[in-house]
Formats: sequence, C-alpha cells, structure tokens
Amino acid sequence: MDILEEGNLSTDDALQHWYYRAKFGLLAWHLGTAKIAPGRTIADVGCGLGLFLRMLHRAGRPAEALTGVDIGFPAAFTDPVDGFRVYPQWPQGAEYDAILMMDVLEHCPDDLQVLREATDRLKPGGTLFITVPAFRSLWSAHDVFLKHYRRYNRRELAALVAGEPRLQVESLHYFYGLLFPAAALQRWLHRKNKDPKSSEMKKLPVLLNALLLTICRMEAFFMSFNHVAGLTTVARCRRREAGAV
Repeated sequence: MDILEEGNLSTDDALQHWYYRAKFGLLAWHLGTAKIAPGRTIADVGCGLGLFLRMLHRAGRPAEALTGVDIGFPAAFTDPVDGFRVYPQWPQGAEYDAILMMDVLEHCPDDLQVLREATDRLKPGGTLFITVPAFRSLWSAHDVFLKHYRRYNRRELAALVAGEPRLQVESLHYFYGLLFPAAALQRWLHRKNKDPKSSEMKKLPVLLNALLLTICRMEAFFMSFNHVAGLTTVARCRRREAGAV
C-alpha cells in the first residue's frame, strides 16, 4: 500500500479491501509455487505502509524473517504491531531468499537500475516477485496522483527483466483480468478527468467488496495462463545460480 494512499484507506481498511486481499492471494500462490519455506527471509522493496508484510506475518511468516525497504521513511524502525523491521535503504550486507517489488518499478525513473539493485540483494536461486500496473491505455489521474512514470504490458516487463541477465523469468502473466473490461470502460469514460487529487482506492460497501474479491478468487484458477489482459502485469523470476548461463 503506497504511503500516498494513507489518506484514502486506513491500514485496517486496506487489510480487508478486495484489491489488496486479492493481490496477497496472488503473492501467496507465487511464493508457494516457488517453494519459499516459512523460515526463509523476505524483503518487500517499496513496502509503503507494510501491508503485505503484515499479511505475511499474520499468515504465519515470522517477523524476524520479514524486512521492509522504503525511501519514504527517514529512519529505520520496528513495526509496533507486527514486529518486522523497515529501513529507508537496503540494510548493509543483507541478502534475501525472496524479494518483493509490488507496484514499485513504475515509480522509478530508472527502473532497470532499481531492478539490478534488488537482484544484488537476492541470493542465488532466490525468487524476485514483481507486479506493475498494466497497459498504457489504462493511464489515468490515478497514475498521476501516485507519481507513476509508466505502465507495462507483458512484452515490456519481459524486456526490462531481460536487461538483468542474472534473472530468469519463471512466470509472466496478467491479473485482475475478469475486471479488465469494466475498468477499461470506467477509465475511458473518465479519460478527461485530469485531476490527480486523490487515489482511486476507497473503502467500499461490504457486499460490493465481497463480490469483487470473489471475482478475483475465481480468476486464481487460470491466472497463470492469462496472457491477454488485466490491470496488473506479474512476473516471478529466479536469480540464476553462480556460473549459470
């Protein structure tokens, strides 16, 4: 959850929000597929308010194995509720079994450099999990508010990862595909709205929130095969072992 969205959703509200719960389900599926054992270390780069670290901890991951990194904070601190550590920059000498870059690269003027820095911190054989907003045609005032530089389709994200030869793509697909038609229509209808005063993330009525989450959970059965359309582009990568080509 981006720090800029704090005024729209409280952390407690975000923990129940369909969008973040569905994205955590996506993350959990990929971590399980990558066989990241519960005691393995995980760093969330651009962790914002630490929403996914909080979800990981409450799902059973030990706090001492979880680290947040976000330049939006002036100093390192320990989360008072869930106990994980958050740093304004990479802790010196630290390496991780898995690194999360969830909705981070679109914020970076030099996305390849940020990707390389993360790979430096990833253990050989470790997993790098990336999500980015999909399709330039979906650009809206929401992107402007969150200070995005770009959105990515599968080809563009694959080309970015190819710029870091230590990484091998294991899975590359779209997510929130079932919601794509409605979202694309909504963005088209509001295409003239250039006002970037707030995020699109809002607390929703309980039934609508439950409906949207159910739709996303239905997508879980085929999401890894979705190479057509979605609101988010997803890549799971593995750092090659030393000496591997």
